Amino acid sequence: MANIVLVYEHKAREMESILLIQYELRRRGHNVELFHTHELNRKKYIFNSPDVVVTPFLYGNAELDKYVFETFGRIKRICNLQWEQVYNGTSKQNNKRTPKENAKYATHICWGKNSYNRLMANGCINAKLTGAPHMDFLKKEFRTWYLSRDTLFEKYGLVRNNKTILFISSFSYLGLSDERMEEIKARADFDPYYFRDLTEKSRDIIFSWFEKVLIEQPDVTIVYRPHPGELYDDKIKKMCERFNNMKCIADESVKQWIVACDVILNWYSTAGVEAYFAGKNNIFLRPVPFPTDMEFEMFESVCTAMTLDDFVSLINDENKVEEYYLQHPLGERIAPYYLTDTSLSFVKIADEIERLINSDGDKHLCDKYKITKKIQSHIKYIAKELLYENWRRSSHLALTIIEKVVRLQEFVNYQSRLEQEKILPEDINLLETRIQAIYRDLGRG
Repeated sequence: MANIVLVYEHKAREMESILLIQYELRRRGHNVELFHTHELNRKKYIFNSPDVVVTPFLYGNAELDKYVFETFGRIKRICNLQWEQVYNGTSKQNNKRTPKENAKYATHICWGKNSYNRLMANGCINAKLTGAPHMDFLKKEFRTWYLSRDTLFEKYGLVRNNKTILFISSFSYLGLSDERMEEIKARADFDPYYFRDLTEKSRDIIFSWFEKVLIEQPDVTIVYRPHPGELYDDKIKKMCERFNNMKCIADESVKQWIVACDVILNWYSTAGVEAYFAGKNNIFLRPVPFPTDMEFEMFESVCTAMTLDDFVSLINDENKVEEYYLQHPLGERIAPYYLTDTSLSFVKIADEIERLINSDGDKHLCDKYKITKKIQSHIKYIAKELLYENWRRSSHLALTIIEKVVRLQEFVNYQSRLEQEKILPEDINLLETRIQAIYRDLGRG
């Protein structure tokens, strides 16, 4: 039996997949724990290190230090799930997205041949082609995974017989401070200020389109699915307050909403691939033209609404959208980025983790490891945890200290928002029941 830690970043994006991988590894006899990237309570790892750490991303020595070594110690067996593998033209030409330095010696999970070939060409000799685990949930073995439309709509107060339109938002740059934008600019391969401006202009026009449809077609419901990193701002709030047939819902997976809704709208989200795997057509909303070098290659020729008339016409004429994709098949452009076979990717990922367990790992990963960094990091997090927990309990001393230091105010506010990203025991209990049902159907016991 091995001790494995699955590190995750975004609950909405990763929860289903990592709980499925966790369940499979536990079924094989291993001890598997979950750990959020910004978890404050990490004292149990001061003197105890896991055998394997599975990360959500891993680009270089900075991530190795911050998300592995400083918490878990000297780890020679690391598997990178690489939750972002599809890039636009600018990102493809920039090596910031490709694991480098000692990080390249980890085991890197690849969804398709494009990612696998790119990593192998850059010296990531432990790249493994498994397919995307989140796409497993759209394969026939998982046909009973999702809530029925009736159950889902009753849960969220939606009208069952309305035409229900899902908008998959990518407006994660809205409301970001200039300070945060400067942090992004330092490591990004694009101009974040330009992208924020593009986001704001696009969102305002798209909302004006929504408004017209919501007024003129009361038998239409729009479900606004926010990006995991998106702030719930006043414009979204006011739209949902003004129209009872528009709802902003962050709960449930995006796949659940794709399966249940009638029309799928997209702006700039790779969740368009999940719609494809679910057998649903995407309509992309582009009221403001995108620079060619920021576009995803696989979405360069998709059914697009650039005007209000386009939008109204396409959401009301399914045949027009269907005809477009018959002439411009999306599957041909998706294939290089995602394996489209029928095998289950989560099983192959569990196999790769077990191969790691049975190996000596790769000593190159630890060339830059310094125990002093781990000690310093744990001291810092013990102090952070003490401060945050006292703030939550409204300790007079903690409140007094925080009120006088702006950076501490920012810390507790940020940490408070991150609580929404934590996978809770009730989440695990609910999904494990559903996973057990799938396993019975699969005959995996």
